[in-house]
Amino acid sequence: MREVSGTSWLTLTRTNYGEWSVTMKVKLRARRLWNDVDKGTDNEEDDMSTLEAILTAVPVEYRDPLGMKSSAKEMWEVIAAMSVGSDRAKKAMAQLLKQEYANLKFKDAKSVEDFSVHLQSLTNKLRSHDITIDEEEAVSKYLHSVPMKYIQIALSIETMLDLSTLTIEDVIGHLQAMDECMEQATTTTDSGKLLLTEEEWTVRRNSGVTSSSRGGDGKRHNKASSEKKKKVDPNACDAVGRWAIG
Repeated sequence: MREVSGTSWLTLTRTNYGEWSVTMKVKLRARRLWNDVDKGTDNEEDDMSTLEAILTAVPVEYRDPLGMKSSAKEMWEVIAAMSVGSDRAKKAMAQLLKQEYANLKFKDAKSVEDFSVHLQSLTNKLRSHDITIDEEEAVSKYLHSVPMKYIQIALSIETMLDLSTLTIEDVIGHLQAMDECMEQATTTTDSGKLLLTEEEWTVRRNSGVTSSSRGGDGKRHNKASSEKKKKVDPNACDAVGRWAIG
């Protein structure tokens, strides 16, 4: 980052064009200068202000050739061409990024925040290649990429909530809440009895057995087999971290 006139500008490098272009768009919009880049302008003063801002955020070796451009719009287009490359190279890179996005999976070793950063960085790269991934699609991708321990909460979110109103940050919050519940569910009660984890409840629920006995009398066996199945709500845990059953 470079500090100029009280403003920090991210410097363009060979590898950060996607992040750089997104950051520059936000900063230029905040100063009401982005329209000069996007549409062009006949106002010379505004155009020069935009040219100055862009030149501030590029490497020194770029300044001479870019400084010869007649407008901020032209300068931006040249930077994009230099950074992204030819149309053929751009299409090839876009295909690689689309494949990376399609194959993206949540690694167990990563935190929910790490995966979010990775996903958002990839969507920014795709956007720089004219491939837009909106928030709803990114949320859906996140939910379909989670590891096994988050499957039930992901299904609950998809079933019970409107994905069009959710953000990646909302999903992170739900997953972190589940992590806390699962951590609490592995602690012991005051009586020393180990509480069942969500996975153990799932096994019992799927088997349809909540209690069993070997060599017991017929009454106990009938009672166990006729007992109503209990279900686990993966979104809720009580004060001591046990999964809510109902």
